[in-house]
Amino acid sequence: MCVLAAGLLTALAGPSLIGRICTADDLGSFHLPLRAFYADCLKHGDRFDWMPQLYCGWFVTGEGQLGGYHPLHWLLYRCLPLSTAFGLECLLGYPLMIWGMYRLLRRWEIPRDSAMFGGVSFAFSGFCLLHFVHVNAIEIVAHLPWLLLAIDVSIKSEDRRTSRRAGIAIAALTGSQLLLGYPQYVWLSLVAEFGYFIWLSWQRANFRASLARLTFWKTIGVALGAVQLLPTIEALGESARQAADSSFSGWGSLAPLNLIQLFDPYLFATRVVGQNTHELGLYAGSVVLLLAIWAVTNGGGSLIRLRLVNGAIGLIAIGFLLAMGEFGPFRWLVSHLPVINKFRFPCRAIVLVHLGLAPLAALGLTKLGNSDDRSRRALKCIWAAAGISIALAIAGPIVWPEYVSSLPLVWIGPVLFTFAASLMTLAHTRFRFARGALMLLAAVDLGIYGMSYAVYPSSMPLEPFVATVDAPPGPSTGRVAGDLVAPNQRGLRIGNEMLLAGWSRVDGYAGLEPARRLDYPRTAALQVAGVGWISSVDQFADSDSTGLSDRGWRELSEPLPRARFVNQVTVSVDPARDISRIAIEKYALVDTPLDLAPPENDRGAVQIVYDRPGDIRMQVSTPTRQLLVLAESWHCGWQAMANDKAVPVVRVNGDFLGCAIDPATTEVRFRFRPPSVRWGLLVSCLGLSFLMAVAFLPTTANDRVLRAEPGP
Repeated sequence: MCVLAAGLLTALAGPSLIGRICTADDLGSFHLPLRAFYADCLKHGDRFDWMPQLYCGWFVTGEGQLGGYHPLHWLLYRCLPLSTAFGLECLLGYPLMIWGMYRLLRRWEIPRDSAMFGGVSFAFSGFCLLHFVHVNAIEIVAHLPWLLLAIDVSIKSEDRRTSRRAGIAIAALTGSQLLLGYPQYVWLSLVAEFGYFIWLSWQRANFRASLARLTFWKTIGVALGAVQLLPTIEALGESARQAADSSFSGWGSLAPLNLIQLFDPYLFATRVVGQNTHELGLYAGSVVLLLAIWAVTNGGGSLIRLRLVNGAIGLIAIGFLLAMGEFGPFRWLVSHLPVINKFRFPCRAIVLVHLGLAPLAALGLTKLGNSDDRSRRALKCIWAAAGISIALAIAGPIVWPEYVSSLPLVWIGPVLFTFAASLMTLAHTRFRFARGALMLLAAVDLGIYGMSYAVYPSSMPLEPFVATVDAPPGPSTGRVAGDLVAPNQRGLRIGNEMLLAGWSRVDGYAGLEPARRLDYPRTAALQVAGVGWISSVDQFADSDSTGLSDRGWRELSEPLPRARFVNQVTVSVDPARDISRIAIEKYALVDTPLDLAPPENDRGAVQIVYDRPGDIRMQVSTPTRQLLVLAESWHCGWQAMANDKAVPVVRVNGDFLGCAIDPATTEVRFRFRPPSVRWGLLVSCLGLSFLMAVAFLPTTANDRVLRAEPGP
């Protein structure tokens, strides 16, 4: 089994080994552009909290999926070339998942080869391989088996030092998950962790003490991740998701019809019923599912293994109920629970289903050689499952013709299940090579299913990928608008690949899209944002454009300079409406009145002399007190200095920055220093210091800390 695991890992690393990068879906359209920005900031010694290339400037740390404060990310992108670092980041979660699940199953007395099979079943499950396109998700999920293992050790161990080491591991792993910045998967991890904890310790005499210890270590973990958690909370409060309606949390629910995937993975044309294959993919592998059925129906064995079966079934049930979202019984809870109702795609709880199937498959492999009445019942069940696969292949084209793929693909599932059931029957009769052939079939089945979608179809060297980016013609100067889809509007978004070609966007593709006041499909809003090119789609029909390029881009006439002076302002409570009613080259909209020079005075001159992420410096000259307008997105974290003296930052034209400048001013500097990052960094440092202190305290003193007992 170790050889098969190594083979799958090698196949997964194939593109990286020949100098290519995987660019499927979010890998190329979201993660790679962010990592390129991050690597550039580390190379030049810049802070990476503010990303100027999206949304006219964007609090990228708050969005979270950059994971810039995670030590592993820092090491990878500081020390290695972008392509190498990105390839390693995409791969590292999988061996960690295999080894973590192996260690967890060994603790449940599963034999070595079966435990390794369980690790491979989880790491290369349909969920984990299809979500290869979501780097941070895989990295967070890779922590999950290790967290369950640490919780198990913490509860069961009677040795104080061992229990303390397990607690330290819980805190460190929790902090690491939070630093990776994908809260939805941290939430799903918490569901599995606390479910596992309650299942193990509910009837134990020390339940309350164990719960207190777990809460203590998780709290330290939260403190460790504060430098990411606090900015994410702030960004959520200022994002467009705050205005999402109650149906938002139901986007991407797992429709019941998708359960068919378990028995026929290629029946549907896109493998799923729904929009996103990688989100709704449920297939766990023919061998894995049949072995899980064998484990459940075969019964028998030791009490510890019976408990494992019951716990895994419970986890699978919870996963299915959560994944169904608006189609399931938890619809009201998911749509009204604070914070949780801001997550889309409840189908991501499929990870819990596959997490539960892995130990069942490992246990089924262990029991495969048993010969008794239960085994005969189990054989009937697995052949019934193969019959279900055949029946679905026959009925599918008749009942669901609008979804069904080509006939050869439809019948791949029945062939796999029939072959797997045959090998299991042979292995049950202890045919010499059947067990090895069964594991080989499982590896090939899962590998082809996942890698044929997320890995091999879209991989190429970095430079050719950048050359294929759809961007306006000519040099990459100014900003573009490509996809102004409303935040609450369902549908696919245009990715951020053009950032790799040097372009910046007034819009963008991100999880936490910032809430903005202007209506950007309107000409005036695009002009004050400095947009030079727009995509030639209907949503920009009112824009004043000068021509259509051969790539489908239209050039916008008269975009305003990024930095300029105005000496006339209008107080506005509705910038989206008022921006089209003023002469934008002379006036600016502000929230409160400003004391500026009379309108007859000439406007000053400004030149940007230094422009790096979160740090913009300008040489200015103005005959009177005027408003300096900078087309960089407003955020409460911006600070302004005029001749090294702090001046108030003004919100201009709804979404941008400005400050009032006196005639004596010659230099202005804007710096991005968000309070959430400062406080988060302080809390994380305190959490790390406390964890290290607890780790090195003598055992007796450590026990007093955990029990909150006074010293002698």
